[in-house]
Amino acid sequence: MRARAAGWVDRVALGLVVLAAATLGFDRLDPSLGLTADLRLTNLRLVATLALIAGALACVVQPRRLAWPTLPRGVAWLTLAWVACLGASATLAPTYQTQALAFVRDLVFGMCFGWAVFVVARSATRLTLIARAFAACVIAVAAIGLLEAANLPIVDQFVQGFRSQSTFSVGELPRIASTLPHPNIAAMLFGLALPLQVVWIATTRRLWIRIALALGAAIELAALVLTVSRAGILVTEVVLACMLVLAIRRRQYALTVTSLVAVIGLPLLFGLAALHEPLMLLHLSSENVDTWYRAAYSPPAQVSTGPGSTATVPVRLQNIGDRTWDASGPHAFALSYHLADTDGQSVNYDGVRTPLPLDVAPGAAVDLQAQVVAPTSRGTYVIEWDGVQEAVTWFSWAGTPIARTYLDVSGPDAGGPAAAVNVVATSPPAALQPPPPARLTQWRIALRMARNRPLLGVGPDNFRYVYGDFAGLTTWDTGSHANSLYFEWLADTGVVALAVFLWLSWRLLRTSFSDLTPVSVDGTRDATLWAWRLGLAASLTAWFLHGLFDYFYEPLPTNLAFWFVVGLALAAAELQRRNRGKGAACVSPST
Repeated sequence: MRARAAGWVDRVALGLVVLAAATLGFDRLDPSLGLTADLRLTNLRLVATLALIAGALACVVQPRRLAWPTLPRGVAWLTLAWVACLGASATLAPTYQTQALAFVRDLVFGMCFGWAVFVVARSATRLTLIARAFAACVIAVAAIGLLEAANLPIVDQFVQGFRSQSTFSVGELPRIASTLPHPNIAAMLFGLALPLQVVWIATTRRLWIRIALALGAAIELAALVLTVSRAGILVTEVVLACMLVLAIRRRQYALTVTSLVAVIGLPLLFGLAALHEPLMLLHLSSENVDTWYRAAYSPPAQVSTGPGSTATVPVRLQNIGDRTWDASGPHAFALSYHLADTDGQSVNYDGVRTPLPLDVAPGAAVDLQAQVVAPTSRGTYVIEWDGVQEAVTWFSWAGTPIARTYLDVSGPDAGGPAAAVNVVATSPPAALQPPPPARLTQWRIALRMARNRPLLGVGPDNFRYVYGDFAGLTTWDTGSHANSLYFEWLADTGVVALAVFLWLSWRLLRTSFSDLTPVSVDGTRDATLWAWRLGLAASLTAWFLHGLFDYFYEPLPTNLAFWFVVGLALAAAELQRRNRGKGAACVSPST
């Protein structure tokens, strides 16, 4: 009776882990159930919780004769040490302690989910089933991303339930995020899944399934390109190239061919996208888009006009940035201004546009007759000259200094229609939002935080809440991270926790790559297991390399996906270790 119950619980645990793997890219925020102020029960969290509970029950009711896998001791102890460091940092955080503790809670939840995956994936058949479910999930995410790029209204409405921001762009270049919170998060999920997709194609014997999977891999590669994530694209190309080299060295023909096609396909798709949108190449070569909006203004020191009048001011505008300013189109460039009084109080933030007469290439200059609408009240004002790209950004938000002209408003009222066009907006228009600091700036801020609190940091996940204080900002985007796993952990948790994290990362990679060679026992199935081991090790490599330039532990989908891959990688290493033991047992001494 107990054996029957154990078998039933074990099958339920497997089914729930497969279901969780198949939904890792679909964490729907709307609708979801608010449990506490900082915890929402989403579909993904619910399925992962049930999988964790079922995995734990399967361990409890298992027959004694069944040998369950055991986590490598080094990985287990380092994981516990890292959690202890995070807990201490969160408990002693100077501010936002509740948010820090909530983050540690979610990270531990992800670790436990990874453990459930590890214990359930105790055979090669189970492991490949779970890995394939995840790869299929990401194909679906990528397909939705391509439909998002097509600007289909029904798709746009669908994806809004999965994220808090509606659209993403680099300059005017649109980015897709599909069902993920941000394009970089989507790129990381694609980076985790593509090595597994390549292995799945290589280890499948039926031609029609290979063709379908190859189409899915092409969709993933195209979606990765459309995220416009430089780190995601470059790291994925490097990881796929490393898989190709290892497949050639181990003489794995099918994996060699599949990896080669992926290595060629990614830059080919990027090239096609760049032909359609040249800004792709400019973005790849620029550290950030700030250099697209560098300008030099040459206005007069002072002008005069009557109340409500429109003054014409000669301004020479020079492009000292990296890109050409387009004079027409939905995202045209123009010269504009902000108007303030002499005390610095805003009078009109969104000034009249003076269009460019032609496209302005880098290094070129243009002489404009700028139009400025004066306030209806007499006095002295300050015109703050600022370039603008419509519905994208003001040049000053990208770091370009403004130029000032004093405006003397005196004399008779203009009256009539001229006074009626006076604009009184005193804040940025809703279509424009100030961007977060550039990546290098965020890294410098993280170092400042680390110098301020070197041992415990500011608290896990607290960089985004406090970086503005270290940057001298009055308002900032609390959804912005340090754009690096390593700088983020340094600022958030201090040098000790960072050292433990690096040690744990090295241990995970070492375990994933250890003895990564096929053995002679049951050659066909072992070669397949070897290929999946390679794919999982490549996925972890993609995570830690991409982590040099972005941060992924805060969103639930990538948090769970990382520990999911960790669980599978450790399970695959354990399975191959057992195979090697069987192989050694089958070898008899020669007589």
